[in-house]
Amino acid sequence: MFGRAKKSSAPFLDQMRTTDIDRVVDIIDQTDEDDAEEAREAFLKHGINGMFVLRQNKDILGVTGYLPSEASEQVVWLSYTYLDSAYRGQNYGKQMLSKLLELLNGNKVRKIFIATSDYVEDGDEIYGDAHRFYEGMGAVQEVVLKDFYADGESKLVYGLVNPEMPSDEELPSVFPDGLRIESFGADGDSEDVAALSWAESSGGVTGLRETLLDAREQQFRLAVLAIPSDISAFASSALIDAGFSNAGELKDFYASGSSQIWWIRTLKS
Repeated sequence: MFGRAKKSSAPFLDQMRTTDIDRVVDIIDQTDEDDAEEAREAFLKHGINGMFVLRQNKDILGVTGYLPSEASEQVVWLSYTYLDSAYRGQNYGKQMLSKLLELLNGNKVRKIFIATSDYVEDGDEIYGDAHRFYEGMGAVQEVVLKDFYADGESKLVYGLVNPEMPSDEELPSVFPDGLRIESFGADGDSEDVAALSWAESSGGVTGLRETLLDAREQQFRLAVLAIPSDISAFASSALIDAGFSNAGELKDFYASGSSQIWWIRTLKS
């Protein structure tokens, strides 16, 4: 009906190739030059598995992809997702993300999480259009980590349920009675934010004070902790007493009914 030429010119989601890196970085650079440089380094160091481009003939209109979660095989994190400025407002972004969700159906991914920023430059919300796009796709803002990237620039995390995937069975209720804070490391998104590592234990909350003192001595600006909702429920009083505030929850992160709760604390004197 449309003819061969019409069919061949339709954009389609295609696996990203190493030869696409320069073009993809150029597209990202249209929005954020820092993200563009970080993306190039990430592609060259870690590869491009899970990355896709919206390809039309010999051109690339946009890029998207996903990163698996170590905590659950049924959720992923959205990777670099950008559309060339010449193609915005033409439904290509929705097509690109919808195709990615269809692809994730085969991996039984029920939810995708999106980490972004509320960065403002010269009065413009750099990622404002992206936020509105995600919300238009059905994503809900679930976590806000204030001043995460810098003073005045917070990290926002959206959750987008894959509409094609049914919910899994809820995990049985458990009642943990201990949380041990074991160590910390620089968060992958911000080098001066200490991401606390933890383990389930017994006998209340332990190791928190010592770990925070160590992180402060090493000049970390913030400390963040992400723990399951059942552990968070019993540990919340101790965390609040230690100066943490609840930054939100990634709903059904581990399984239906088992969310990931985020806590944040400043380490400034």
